[in-house]
Amino acid sequence: MEKSVPIFENHMAFPDRVNTEFVEVLDDHTLKMRVWERGSGETLACGTGACAVAVASILNGHVDGEKPVTVKLLAVIWKFSGQTGEPGLHDRPCCHRMFLFDGKKI
Repeated sequence: MEKSVPIFENHMAFPDRVNTEFVEVLDDHTLKMRVWERGSGETLACGTGACAVAVASILNGHVDGEKPVTVKLLAVIWKFSGQTGEPGLHDRPCCHRMFLFDGKKI
């Protein structure tokens, strides 16, 4: 990733560079995601990217949208329950949990 992604990030198709998520489907409700942020390189987590990956994976039939979807990153595990827009669980290992609804802590 460290060698190939900078070429992709700086490709002329992306004049302002690009953030990229790389996703592996582990089973019908679990995804593994790595994040590359423009100008920063690989990062430990990206909430916006995790949400986008979960929704895109459900809409494209890669995971079962009827079950909670878990997105595993390097430092954070995001769990999405139910349909888009319903509360999800953001679980930082060894830290705390918070429920999210439309991006706001509840």
